Amino acid sequence: MVLTFTSMTAIVGVLLGSIHKITRPIAQLVATSQSMAEGNLEKSVISPSRIKEIGIFVDGFETMRGKLHHSFEQIEQALKESEEKYTTLFQFSPIGILITDPQGKFLEANNTLKQLFGNFLADYQRHLHLGDEGWLLRGDGSPLPKAEWVIARAIKENCFIQGVEEGFVADDGSIRWLRVSAAPIPLPNYGVAIAYVDVTDKKNQEWVNQQHLATLAQSEKRYRQVVEQQTDFILRSEPDTTITFANESLCHALGCPLEQVVGQKWINFAHPDDLKPTLEHIGALTPADCTFRTDNRDRRKDGVMGWTEWINQGIFNDRGELIEIQSVGRDITALKTVELALRKAEERFQQIALSSPAGIYIIVLEPQGDKIHFEYVSSAFEHITGLTIAELLADFNCWRTIIHPDDRDRYYQSFEQSYQNLSQFICEWRIITPKGEHRWIQVCSSPELGHRGEITWYGVMLDVTAQKTFQIEKHRLEQRLEFVIGASPNVIYNITPLKYDPTLPGIQAFDYDVNLVTKPFMGFTPEEFYANQKLWMTRIHPEELTQVLGIVGTIFEKQSIVMEYRFQDKQGEYHWLRDEQRLVRGKDEQTYEIVGSAVDITDLKETEKFFPKPKKKQNQRSELKVNF
Repeated sequence: MVLTFTSMTAIVGVLLGSIHKITRPIAQLVATSQSMAEGNLEKSVISPSRIKEIGIFVDGFETMRGKLHHSFEQIEQALKESEEKYTTLFQFSPIGILITDPQGKFLEANNTLKQLFGNFLADYQRHLHLGDEGWLLRGDGSPLPKAEWVIARAIKENCFIQGVEEGFVADDGSIRWLRVSAAPIPLPNYGVAIAYVDVTDKKNQEWVNQQHLATLAQSEKRYRQVVEQQTDFILRSEPDTTITFANESLCHALGCPLEQVVGQKWINFAHPDDLKPTLEHIGALTPADCTFRTDNRDRRKDGVMGWTEWINQGIFNDRGELIEIQSVGRDITALKTVELALRKAEERFQQIALSSPAGIYIIVLEPQGDKIHFEYVSSAFEHITGLTIAELLADFNCWRTIIHPDDRDRYYQSFEQSYQNLSQFICEWRIITPKGEHRWIQVCSSPELGHRGEITWYGVMLDVTAQKTFQIEKHRLEQRLEFVIGASPNVIYNITPLKYDPTLPGIQAFDYDVNLVTKPFMGFTPEEFYANQKLWMTRIHPEELTQVLGIVGTIFEKQSIVMEYRFQDKQGEYHWLRDEQRLVRGKDEQTYEIVGSAVDITDLKETEKFFPKPKKKQNQRSELKVNF
């Protein structure tokens, strides 16, 4: 049973009133006894009625004592129950509670506080008792001075301190964040009651949030810097094409400041011929299909038209309505210019390929090395090989099948060398067309290694059948000529006259280059004549040198000359030579060559000594020349 404060007050009041009535006659009796002891016998004694009254009151007092004892038992029981409730509420409160004395020393701490601090409660108590600095932190993480401690302020200011964040730095370096409130206790020998709420998780989350916000702010700053410094164009617009944002690069390209761009419609800058497909794309945007790409021409500063590649993304609200278009553009004017140039170059290439007698081709060998194919062949291939373009593109083997059997090894060896060394593929071989025609072809191509590991040969093929036939025939003729020259006693030579000046003495009058001497002559090799250009002239007999030089000087007029003179061989012996020379003019009529033929006629000269030629009259010889 719990007595209310009002009930307890009433009981105490009744008891006090009853005690007053009881004590009054007792007090009179005590006073009479004291007077008699002092010798004052005249003091009246309490009347019998009073004594009877005292007895009655004693009985009543006994009754009241019993009731009062019962009431105090009830009060004691109520106080005990209240104390138990207080203790329970104190110990199991959801917040940590600390009771101190007026000096701030710990008197009592509830279980929640002990659980809150754990093993660090002793550290907290020690630091608090010693008044150490630096173990408590402000909410911003800076040290909390002693004067700002909640417990110190509550004791000093004798006021209620509410909701102050304090960080407790434990001896192991960990930090526990607390929200601390304190209030003075108006009881003797008591200081303050302090309430602690653990906000470590909340504080840590705040730190994380602050870091996230700082990171976000930094990211936003970097984003803005990137957007502003981006060479690409950044554009945001409403569905009706009204511009809401444009970065500096776009404004610079358009030749307008930002304030003149924002608020305008971008259709005012776009080429009219490009608007229809772009607006159709915008009209077809949905939340599920919200992006599209387009290339548009746009009017730049000074009225110049440029090309921009745009990647556009539609932004939709919760109702699926298009509310904004975000666009990233890249200036592709230079690329478009290159594309146009490439297109024109491709057209010119096709025209050249169509009109060129050479076959132009591209061969690709895949990275694995097991697949090879023609990527491109010009129309000349059909004329040269007799195979159609479709056949060549469809099957590379049909190209191999027309190679002459005797030339296949040479073809494969040359191609393998080009493949292994990435060197030029240059080769000549014969083919047999589907109609059975034999042709010579010459191929030259350069390999290129691609990023995938493939090798691509870019080359040309020529029909060199006529040239090859001529070379073969020329080779046969050269072999015959070599045989004839080798069998003939004559030596054939070729010189290029450089200068003729008859005013100069001796061999200085005639300067020339020796180009050809067909075989060794008079003990000298052709190489010796090449090394010493004046060797021939130096071996002419001195008595005949002047005459020979004079005759040589007439070749430019007569075109051909015949001379007989003595020539000293390598052993020093003289031989008679018959030397015939003919002047050959170049195609430009400005250059000359002299082709000569010399033969040893020493034996003939010796024979003439014994059998001189018959002399004829001059008129008869002239007559013979005319008739001939």
